[in-house]
Amino acid sequence: MIKVIHIHSYRRPLKLSWIFDDHEQLLNLNVLLATNFETNKFNESSISEDGDFCNAPFDWVINNLPEYHVVVLYDLCEKKAKIAELASSKQIVLWRLFGHEVYNRYRNNYLTDLTLDAKKISVFSLPKFSKEFIYNAYKFLKSKLIFNQKLDHIDISSSKIDYVLCLFDEEYVHIKSRVPSIPPFIKLPRKSPGPKRFDKKSIYNKKDRILIGNSRSSYNNHLDVIELVTASEINIKYRFYLPFAYGPDNFYTTKLRQRIDDKNNFYLIEEFLDRSSYVNFFNESSAFILNSYRPMAMGNLTIACITGLKIYLNSKNPTFHWMKRLGYHVSCFDEIKEDLKKGSISLTYEQALDNYELRFKESEDYHKHGFLEKVLKLIP
Repeated sequence: MIKVIHIHSYRRPLKLSWIFDDHEQLLNLNVLLATNFETNKFNESSISEDGDFCNAPFDWVINNLPEYHVVVLYDLCEKKAKIAELASSKQIVLWRLFGHEVYNRYRNNYLTDLTLDAKKISVFSLPKFSKEFIYNAYKFLKSKLIFNQKLDHIDISSSKIDYVLCLFDEEYVHIKSRVPSIPPFIKLPRKSPGPKRFDKKSIYNKKDRILIGNSRSSYNNHLDVIELVTASEINIKYRFYLPFAYGPDNFYTTKLRQRIDDKNNFYLIEEFLDRSSYVNFFNESSAFILNSYRPMAMGNLTIACITGLKIYLNSKNPTFHWMKRLGYHVSCFDEIKEDLKKGSISLTYEQALDNYELRFKESEDYHKHGFLEKVLKLIP
């Protein structure tokens, strides 16, 4: 039996270990690195290699690391870099790339001038010593500390990591241009969106609703989209919705709220929607605009594909070139203004069906069994 330990820093990525599940040769343990408080409450008898997760202190992971054949690190941080260094040459160490480990290092390269300007701290725009000011100052300083900490992680641990796991070649090539020492990569499979049920009726019943971005994150470069669409003479015909339920609330989001405050056709989606409600919201929309320069919002792009939305991506984003290569009907961000004028903000039925079929084909052509075959061949 091959033992695999999955090491996480927070709960959200726990579900990403699905590609290692249900294999007769693998025994999986998902470990969520414990906080100091959780470490004090740690009970070793709670450890169970049945695919579930457990909170375990860093020292326990280090002491028990030699028992495992494969070590999977979900993003990089100081502790995971140390784990990578301590792994033996007989162990396979895989780094599940999230991207922020690299993108945060070169953050300004992925933000537009409008976004950078909005992120500037202005003490004159906030009441002195207000709770908001104190909170934002704390978040800013914390982000700077984390940012500086992460500067060395990739260089320190890349030589100790055997392979990087990411979704497509274009992102890996882009990251390698930033970090030449990054290890070779193994392509990750994409989970099937679910049972095939193409909703033909919804394609002909789209509302004049356009979604912008996937969260509060400044990587969305929302302000450039707002400037572009408001410059169109007929933008009032459309309603623009910004998913705003998660991500940091900071100077950037404050300025974004101020920018759309006087606009009657811009709305923030600030409540958390369950998946069914979120998919239904997409289903009634016409287009999804993602002005990010970096890969992100893969879940939103999947929903856009299966619900027939016209997708606009920035050509600086490796995702744009990847989806184009696969044959998806994807439009460039620069085309939005002209499309608004022409009223061609939706896909045709044939285009929507193509994107739907392609998304399922991705999961069918390369699934987790193909991925695991590659991983198993690496084990000494």
